[in-house]
Amino acid sequence: MATNPTHTCCDSPRSTKRDPRRCFAAFSLVELAVVVALITILAGIAVPRYGQFLGRRQIDSAATRIMADIRLTQQYARNRSQSQTIRFQPTQEKYLLLGMLDINDGAKVQAIPLNEPPFEVNIVSANLGGDGDLVFDGFGRPDSGGSITIANGGFQAVITVDALTGEATVP
Repeated sequence: MATNPTHTCCDSPRSTKRDPRRCFAAFSLVELAVVVALITILAGIAVPRYGQFLGRRQIDSAATRIMADIRLTQQYARNRSQSQTIRFQPTQEKYLLLGMLDINDGAKVQAIPLNEPPFEVNIVSANLGGDGDLVFDGFGRPDSGGSITIANGGFQAVITVDALTGEATVP
């Protein structure tokens, strides 16, 4: 078995000469540039999609919260046999559950700001019978129907309230 005296790779079992300058494994500048380019391309695809996912998720979460609070207000009116109001304030980006006290501060009316985390959405409009108030009587019947529109960037959701049942849905 002949050995190759010109071969200087340290990893070769046939090597007879060891050149310390050639005994390390490394990436070339071209290989590094290719990897950086691939990561940049993948990030360019993933970041906008993540932003879209986050915007859609915030809209869906806010719409779900609003529908749950409308049901809560209706149930609260039935349980107490007295009217209860949920008031939407688009200019202040919040709504109030009038007649229900805040969980953290029992002296305040419960207010839900939609422009703060976790929702970070805007109330575009609230048209519930000509105003922003949805009033349920002691039997849980709404005074009117209507819609609440919320938006976040390019995403929008419209919550509709049935005038007969008070059921809130997102079509």
